[in-house]
Amino acid sequence: MAFNHIAVPMSDSTPATAPPAGVTSNFTNPATLEHLMRNMIYVLLPVIVCHVLLRLVTGIGIRQKGFAWDDYLCYIALATNIAWAGTLLALAGSPLGPHQWDVQAIDISERFIALTFLSILLYLITNAIIKNSFFILYWRLFEGFVEVKWPLMIGIVTITSFYLVNVALYTSICFPQPGESWIKASISSHCVKANFQLSATSGVFGVVSDFYVFLLPIIFLQKVPTSWRIKCGLLGVFASGLLACICSLIGLYYRVKVQGSDDSTWVQVPVYALGIAEINVGIMCACMPVIYTNLKGLPTKLRSGLESVLSIVGLSNGSGGHTNREQISDDDNERDIDGKDFHRQEPFPASSHRIDSYPRQTVFHLDENSPPEQTIMREDSYIVTSVSTVDSYEEIELMPTHQAWIHGGGSKRT
Repeated sequence: MAFNHIAVPMSDSTPATAPPAGVTSNFTNPATLEHLMRNMIYVLLPVIVCHVLLRLVTGIGIRQKGFAWDDYLCYIALATNIAWAGTLLALAGSPLGPHQWDVQAIDISERFIALTFLSILLYLITNAIIKNSFFILYWRLFEGFVEVKWPLMIGIVTITSFYLVNVALYTSICFPQPGESWIKASISSHCVKANFQLSATSGVFGVVSDFYVFLLPIIFLQKVPTSWRIKCGLLGVFASGLLACICSLIGLYYRVKVQGSDDSTWVQVPVYALGIAEINVGIMCACMPVIYTNLKGLPTKLRSGLESVLSIVGLSNGSGGHTNREQISDDDNERDIDGKDFHRQEPFPASSHRIDSYPRQTVFHLDENSPPEQTIMREDSYIVTSVSTVDSYEEIELMPTHQAWIHGGGSKRT
């Protein structure tokens, strides 16, 4: 926030800026917009905390390979977002919210300027972290597709460079020099100019980068060889990011509108409120694909665990015998890539083989004289390149280096 003019406080009745002609300053019960910031924080922050905690809990309970980098970035973004919300709540109403001529000059204090400086830095840092978490998440989701890596690398380098440069420049220009006060530094011409330039450039860059983050997975999904039913479900998850783009776009309008205003304590509030919405919706959107993926496999995990317990106590089907396969019973996993039921398929010719790829499983069909379909579970989805058989094991080679093994029918095939 930049102040073009701050009155020297001669007394408690001195306003922070001269009121317009015919307007009298109101220090007792002024009109204020502080509720916009407070309501945004009070409504969105608990929702975001719940999303991140659900991501954490499902990750601990379901994923067996530990957390990924995008998980850690999301947790860090939540921490910086909470810190940013705390600084905004400290600023709201004292004096951020009322018209600047309804604010006493003594309220534009060293503490207020320092907290404003900190809030801008936290906003930039949180933006960089959450957007990079999206790129790393996309990297994991579309790992099997080489052509998506360059757009993601460009996004990571561009986002990181832009926000690091802005943090460094803003700190070097507006941080008080030795012996200089926060107020003097904030009203200096070079800091006022830097504030306006930072607000405009970060607003434009925020809109462009938000749409870039939003559109990438939609483009990538066209390359995934899966059914439209699954694609539409994933598109619905990613489409929630459009709300963050809208908030960023409206925020840019207000950033341009406030340029050169002498009523900073009033006109900056919508910018902050929309920034709160943009950041919090962004964190929510970063959590939704992970939560969706983890919870989708929960019924199978629970069934598998229950069958393991029952087999130990001898209550499962065929107790005392030995089974060499894991079964999946939920409806989604009993359908192939085109939505057709396995049990309704025509029999395969003798010695034929077929591989069906799923987001969380691979099904290997043996010839018509073999035992029923044999299924294994794996955490990620990869492209199947070839199938070979050695003795009584079927080896499925997966890109890039992952392998999955299924017990075979007992006869050797080549």
